[in-house]
Amino acid sequence: GEELYAAYRERMIVGKCNCGGNLIMINSPKGGSFVGCTSYPDCKSTYSMPRGATVLKTKCEECGLPMISFGKPRQRACMDPKCGREGEEPPQNEVVGVCPDCGKDLIKRRGRYGDFVGCSGFPRCRYTRSLEEKQEQKSEKT
Repeated sequence: GEELYAAYRERMIVGKCNCGGNLIMINSPKGGSFVGCTSYPDCKSTYSMPRGATVLKTKCEECGLPMISFGKPRQRACMDPKCGREGEEPPQNEVVGVCPDCGKDLIKRRGRYGDFVGCSGFPRCRYTRSLEEKQEQKSEKT
């Protein structure tokens, strides 16, 4: 029993606290989650987590705490909201042409099976093409 609990707590560690303890992810029964220090009650450091947030392996350059990814579209920010480091927007999609179905921009996107070209009018326009097909068409024109 104790070994299983220790292994579970080990898996929940997301980083080091400024006091020297470990930061662990704690899921509350109400459905939310937060990160707290294992040195509690000596250290009262806690960080609330937005719904659906994941803790990343990268560290904040300002304070050294782990970064989190959250929201739609996904944003990255420091776990500590008081840190001052603003969230980073994910890279913007590259426009590679015009949709033959609706005339809107075709955007390079990343999906489950790799990179592809899709219409910016999604979900109304569902035009997609694999990136290889798009590159083959460019080489045929030249």
